[in-house]
Amino acid sequence: MGVGRLHPCIVGAFHPGAAKLIAGRSNAAPFVGSALLIILAVFFAIGPFRRTLDAVPQSWLVGAQVGRLVGFLVLSLGLSGTIPMSFAGPAGWGDAITGLLAPVVAFMLHRRIAGAVLAAWLWNAWGLGDLINVARLASMTTPGTSAFDPAMGDNSNFSLFPTGLLQVLYGPLYVLLHVFSIRGLVRRALGHDGAVEEVPQNG
Repeated sequence: MGVGRLHPCIVGAFHPGAAKLIAGRSNAAPFVGSALLIILAVFFAIGPFRRTLDAVPQSWLVGAQVGRLVGFLVLSLGLSGTIPMSFAGPAGWGDAITGLLAPVVAFMLHRRIAGAVLAAWLWNAWGLGDLINVARLASMTTPGTSAFDPAMGDNSNFSLFPTGLLQVLYGPLYVLLHVFSIRGLVRRALGHDGAVEEVPQNG
């Protein structure tokens, strides 16, 4: 058996019909939560990892979230009836808007345009809030969770491979990028900004 076949999404570990690790919660919740805590502990508590993170320009952390344009894929799944629009609409548009604005805010930070830091704070608030809302909507449309609301539709198909990767890889990745970006903004406000943005020279 190949290693790929052992991936939790492929074997159905995150499907609503799978045995629950925690009653009333999707199996993705403890998996994602544990992974986020471990990664945050590594990057914040271990010196070499922390210094590497400090050296990453803020514009890179923001610009990387252009990948959130995959929200348009989520919208297409909703329009096709694969997943309910009660989930796909807010989740898809929220991600798509975040992804569209990411390169704009990243460019502002890179060129040190007036208002860039405020734009970064607002963009982070929007993007992180969107991910929190997506998690809330997922719990409300996933059978077997304590928050499941049948009136909102059944989102079970979203837990199958390959779309299941979006909730166990895609979501956590962008949560981390937001946390790292906000950390950088706080360090900047405190005068401890270690990453230097490269500013093109005139002439």
